[in-house]
Amino acid sequence: MSKRRICVIGLGYVGLPTACVLAINGYHVIGIDMNEETVNMIKRGETDIEEKDLKTILKRAVDSGRFGVSTDHDSAEECDTFIISVPSPVNADGNPNLEQLLSACTSAARHVKKGTLIIIETTVSPGGVNEVKNILEGRTHLKAGDDFLLAYCPERIFPGNVALELLNNDRVIAGISRESTEKAATLYGSFIKGKIHITDVSTAELVKLFENTHRDIDIAIANQFAIICEKLGANAREAIRIANTHPRVKILNPGCGVGGACIPKDPLLLQAVCLKKGVNVDLIKAARGLNDGMPAYFVNKIISLMKTLHKDPHGKKALVLGLAYKGNVSDKRYSPAEPIIDELRKNGLTVLAYDPFVDDFEGVEILDDPNSTPFKFHLVVLVTDHDLFKGIDTEYLKKITEKDAVIADGRGMFDKALLEKSGFHCIGIG
Repeated sequence: MSKRRICVIGLGYVGLPTACVLAINGYHVIGIDMNEETVNMIKRGETDIEEKDLKTILKRAVDSGRFGVSTDHDSAEECDTFIISVPSPVNADGNPNLEQLLSACTSAARHVKKGTLIIIETTVSPGGVNEVKNILEGRTHLKAGDDFLLAYCPERIFPGNVALELLNNDRVIAGISRESTEKAATLYGSFIKGKIHITDVSTAELVKLFENTHRDIDIAIANQFAIICEKLGANAREAIRIANTHPRVKILNPGCGVGGACIPKDPLLLQAVCLKKGVNVDLIKAARGLNDGMPAYFVNKIISLMKTLHKDPHGKKALVLGLAYKGNVSDKRYSPAEPIIDELRKNGLTVLAYDPFVDDFEGVEILDDPNSTPFKFHLVVLVTDHDLFKGIDTEYLKKITEKDAVIADGRGMFDKALLEKSGFHCIGIG
């Protein structure tokens, strides 16, 4: 039997590597993305997504002759399989925004025929797959499960190691019919090495949300412990380190904020549906609120220290180290750098930034080298735990800062004792 012709809709952090891996594994793939610049870059074998090995597999996919890209959904006319991997953000009120997903499904519906397989990789809130089903049935006048096949397979990859995890992580698959499940499992089983977990749609919709809500709560308890330690005069990182010597304890380290495409959003997708059903989710709400408030909490500590030192923040210059949401990646989605910069500016500081992984950040001047400015900084704020920041020594910091500058370490990467010995004033989390 000939291999399926696959259309991947959405060529972002998940869709692009998925499309590339499929092409490398012998499938004919057409990638669809509405961003013309993204499509043109991919046609040249390029991408602005900084991911380990992604550029290598992209080149292999393009060179295979089995991977084409377009902004035109009609390019997928000959495809019998659609994988939809577009963002699923939340609105300002915390409710799910499925606009991009439903739009992608509407476009795919034009090419759905009997036997077509549609796989949703976009993370949805409970009931989201049923909304997709209704859209597809309404547009095609075909019945899901009988005429065409529909399955849900949420992505489970970790930014910074996408190419490896795409192949090796376990996957969750749920179809709305046995044939839908079997066909989707056969497709993923042809290129992944991880185990495939078959379940029902309602359960599959919760798995990804549970994973990221669990991580959000884990981060929140670490941040709560840090705040407690600050009030009680204890060292949070030391307390956590010792507590983690217990065989059944694994507390994370605290930090100045949570970012990324999933953790700030997925608990809200779960929470929104639960609230409509009358389910108490106070723990989830509290964790999300605490983590969401860490940037402001961190900046308040910084400003308080500056004022204690009689350093009026107004008119002072601050350097933010790191704009990505996590270390060693270029991904800036929901980065805590944004609210931290906003809070610093509200307190009168002029903010510039340095992040060798990030080319642009709205409204922020990114320096090629902090040592190249005609002035020195009064404040340095470490936001992102890029490995290279561990290597910044005190002599370099002295070159770029005014005397008695404040160093604010939001990730616990600097040696506080060494910095203070060198004349800096230090502040951190915990």
